[in-house]
Amino acid sequence: MQYEVEEITKLGCHVDGEGFDNLQATEIEELLESHATEISEEELIQSSTSDEESDSIDSEMSQSEDFSAMQSLQEKQVLTKEFYSLQASSETRITELQAQNSEHQARLDTYEKLEKELDEIIMQTAEMENEDEAERILFSYGYGANVPTTAKRRLKQSVHLARRLLQLEKQNSLLVKDLEHQKEQVTQISQELHRANSLLSQVQQPYKYLIESVQQRDSQISLQKEHITQLEKDVSLLNKEKTALLRVKNQMAADLERLLNHREELAVMKQILISLHGKRYGENLPQSHSDGRKRRHHYFYFSYLFSSLLPPSLLIYFYNSTFLAYC
Repeated sequence: MQYEVEEITKLGCHVDGEGFDNLQATEIEELLESHATEISEEELIQSSTSDEESDSIDSEMSQSEDFSAMQSLQEKQVLTKEFYSLQASSETRITELQAQNSEHQARLDTYEKLEKELDEIIMQTAEMENEDEAERILFSYGYGANVPTTAKRRLKQSVHLARRLLQLEKQNSLLVKDLEHQKEQVTQISQELHRANSLLSQVQQPYKYLIESVQQRDSQISLQKEHITQLEKDVSLLNKEKTALLRVKNQMAADLERLLNHREELAVMKQILISLHGKRYGENLPQSHSDGRKRRHHYFYFSYLFSSLLPPSLLIYFYNSTFLAYC
């Protein structure tokens, strides 16, 4: 466009230079208008091209924005689903843990209550000297009603141990008091001896009988000390023997309780033994070899059964009393 304007300007100058005055101004104006029209058309074409390019750029930008928005929306949906699934699983797990916690807490409360009641029963029965009164208190708390054998035995052993502990504490306190009393006596006698020796050293005249009496007292003190030592040894030996006897007593009581728990089985076995013994000595018929083998088989069977029921202290009596009846 600038080139055409320059050409028109040169043409005008050339016309003016040559003196062509016959050119009309209208032709020049028409030429200028045609060039202006072409210029405006080119400008319109360029503006339309730029508008199309801007529209394409805007469409591409909008498409990219839509794609990114769609992608972010999909990611958001996936994350939302994962969040809800995790929230549901966590709520389920929290509910399960709360149920387990409540169950364990209830069990713990029950166990603590039972332990507290057991401690109260044990201490209450251990402080009583009378066995019947202690048994009455135990039965009042449900001991022996529907309690299993192991629980009954454990309760009984706990009561015996608590009672034994209280007895030993009482004996220990008495022995400590006796020992303190003996120490006080020894201290007093030592002080008296010291005073007597000081008085004897201050006296200038010889008092033979006083010296002899002091020597006799010294010998008596040494004898008393030896006697006290021997008594302490005897007390310790007696305590050991008493502990052993109480252990044997508790074992025999446990064996007796076990034996009483199987009274029905023992009654059936006793009837079988009585019937077999009556057949052996009531009839004078000779026994065959098969009968002897059958009796020995019965003997070994009942021996195995008794060994699982009877305590060791009663098995020897069973073997000695039943072997001759079977063989």
